Amino acid sequence: GAAARDYEDLARELVILDPDTAITLYRKAGEAWLVAGEPMRAQGIATEGMKTAPDDPGLLLLRATAAMSL
Repeated sequence: GAAARDYEDLARELVILDPDTAITLYRKAGEAWLVAGEPMRAQGIATEGMKTAPDDPGLLLLRATAAMSL
């Protein structure tokens, strides 16, 4: 969970300055939450990232994968 939290924090800091990097970090945070057995957190962070990039295929896939794990 610590890595996931670090990715989340960085994504939130970069969302305005560097949205592309932030989206990558949102994906990494979600993947880390899935690995940590926290699909609800993974789904939440994917949804948060989709506020910046609603059509991002990686975030869409992450959110669907998390939902299937609930």
